[in-house]
Order: sequence, then C-alpha cells, then structure tokens
Amino acid sequence: MSRPVREEPGMGSVDMSEVEFRRSRRRGPRADNDHHAGLWWQIALGVFTAMIAHSIVTGLYVRLEIYMGLRALGQAIEDVGNELGAGPEVPAPTASRSVAPPRRAPVTMRLLRTDERCVGGKRFRKVENGWVQVLEACR
Repeated sequence: MSRPVREEPGMGSVDMSEVEFRRSRRRGPRADNDHHAGLWWQIALGVFTAMIAHSIVTGLYVRLEIYMGLRALGQAIEDVGNELGAGPEVPAPTASRSVAPPRRAPVTMRLLRTDERCVGGKRFRKVENGWVQVLEACR
C-alpha cells in the first residue's frame, strides 16, 4: 500500500476588494441607556441613609446595655451595703480635723560593691556578658 502524497495548501494572491472593515464603535453612554445615568447618586444616597440609620440604632442599643448594666451594678452595691449595714457606722471626717500624711521609713542605701555601678539613680551589677539592673536605688 502506498500512501498518497499530501499537498500543502498554498495561498495565492489576496483580493482586498472583498474585505470589509467594521465601523468603530462609539464609546460612552448610549442614547437608549440615558435614563440610568443619574442612578449612581440615588444608590449612594440610599447607602448613606442606611448607614446613618444603622449607626443610630446601634448607638441606642449600646446606651441601653450600659444603662441596664449600671442599674444592675447599683442594685448589687445596695444589696451588699444592706448586708454589711449591721455594723457600726464610721463618722465621716470633718473639715476641722487635719489628717497627717503617713510617715515613710527612712531609706537607707547600702554602699556599692566592687562589681556594681550607679547610673541615673539605678544600681547595676556586672555579669559575665554585660550589666544587670539591681532593684535597689543608689546615689
């Protein structure tokens, strides 16, 4: 069986008189679609109005939750106060009394050791790779 020889297709001369080009399309809004041209601002106004309404409702809900929580807290404090109210009352301090500030014990600072340094009122101790702050004040 012999195979037939295949002939490659060839292209002859092209007749450009039969070729038609499409007209360019006009870009932009069509004349029949002009009734939707002003729709974007209506959508934006609707979204803005919805967001304002949502914010108002959320704010009112949060205020209600805070009010209810504070009311419950006030009731709990009153209940605890009533339970503890059986004890003696402490008189409120009057303006005629003078309250002295609490006295502090004098601070005694120990001397720096040979491996310690004082920097800015803070005590540092020398370690193998650097310095470590010691939780004591110094002069």
